[in-house]
Order: sequence, then C-alpha cells, then structure tokens
Amino acid sequence: MESNKYQTIEGIPSEDVLEQLHAVCYSIFDYHNEETFDQRLSEKAMPCTILCYKESELIGFKLGYQLDPNTFYSWMGGVKPAFRERGIAKKLADMQLQWAKARGFIKIRTKSKNQFKPMMIFNLKQGFDIVGTEPGYQDQVKIIFEKTL
Repeated sequence: MESNKYQTIEGIPSEDVLEQLHAVCYSIFDYHNEETFDQRLSEKAMPCTILCYKESELIGFKLGYQLDPNTFYSWMGGVKPAFRERGIAKKLADMQLQWAKARGFIKIRTKSKNQFKPMMIFNLKQGFDIVGTEPGYQDQVKIIFEKTL
C-alpha cells in the first residue's frame, strides 16, 4: 500500500500551495481559471483545504467552506489521473467530513452536473442524497447533494 501524506489547511493556503492546487486543477479539469478560483476562495468563510502528497508532489485535494452556520459546502476536489482508483478521493472526502463534523456542522452539501457521472456516483456511494437541482451554465442543470453529519 502506498504511503501518502495528508495535510489539512484551515484558512487561505499559502501562495506556494495555491500554485500547487492550480497545477492539479489543470491536470483534472477541462477549464480552470486561477483568478476566479483565488477570488472565490478568499471570499468564503472557514475555508478548509485537505491535501494529499506522494512524496513532495501534490496529487489530490478536497476544498470547501462554510455555506451557513449549519452547512459546510464541499466545493471542489480531485485526484490527478495517474493516481486514481487508489482510495485517495475517499480518504480526502472522509477527512473533510470529519473536519466539518468536528467544527459543529450538521450537514455537508455539494453539487455536480450530469456530465460528471463518476462524481455523482461517488457522492451517492458516500451517502449523499440528491436534494434538488438548480440552473447551471449554458442550460446545464446542477444536481445538489447533501449528507447529514
């Protein structure tokens, strides 16, 4: 079994960590905007970033923030393609849930789109329920998932 190192950062990550996060985002997502990412992160209450390193390389992360006094929003996360199917995403999600629960949050919320079926399946396997939908970009529908802690 691989020995990965996990780290939790409360608040805004350092510039060095932000650069590493951007690099991982570019390897995972079709589109990533550093300015929008950094601005959204800086505007949110109680941001928490959980990182997974293989030696000194950031290979995965889970990022969220306080949505309201009772709800933690799991905003974004992912694992570099070469490191998937090794339980890293589950470990990151579990750590995020534990962190939120320890800080008194009652539920955790996340959103996905129908085009991201693996993420939707992952959320359902993690015990999230579909609680609604909302309009998304270019007529796409966002599916809202929640889990009671």
